[in-house]
Amino acid sequence: LHTNLGRAPLPEEAIDAIKPSIEAAGARTFIPLKVSGAFHSRFMKPARMEFEAYLKQFTFDQPSIPVISNVEELPYPPDAVADLLAQQITSPVRWVNTINYLLNQPNPSIEEIGPGNILKGLIRQICA
Repeated sequence: LHTNLGRAPLPEEAIDAIKPSIEAAGARTFIPLKVSGAFHSRFMKPARMEFEAYLKQFTFDQPSIPVISNVEELPYPPDAVADLLAQQITSPVRWVNTINYLLNQPNPSIEEIGPGNILKGLIRQICA
């Protein structure tokens, strides 16, 4: 008899286990994303800890231009760059709040660089 006692669930198991609750709360569609890792979740804690140790060998200056943290939805403060870089591995991306922060700056202009226009569409939805 195989049991999962004493072991944390794998990301796929955790997703499957929460599906009934999400559907019961009224979700019309439940589609697990096909990604190569459980990025921005607790399942990345070992990678975060390794990255934190790696970052300790560097000294970070204040960015020369404002860089917005996905963790705090604000520009990186000079004394927290390494900590916030590590936190983003296990923290949710606060995309809507980050874009709203940018849009509330004087004369905002957002350009999507690279192939496709997915981000442009997401920003259009946030503006609506």
